[in-house]
Amino acid sequence: MPVLGVIPLLPDVFFVALAVTIMGGQTVGAALTLVLVPVLYATFYRIKSPRTEAA
Repeated sequence: MPVLGVIPLLPDVFFVALAVTIMGGQTVGAALTLVLVPVLYATFYRIKSPRTEAA
């Protein structure tokens, strides 16, 4: 949620480019951390998803 902390900089003409760049970087970084890293970890260590057994 640090992206929300940069929103007050958006109306300022001097900081709008900086604010957009920071927001984009934080969004991409969060997506990589939450999606790509676990997928790569599971792939490299061959972790299988747990299977539910039918009763």
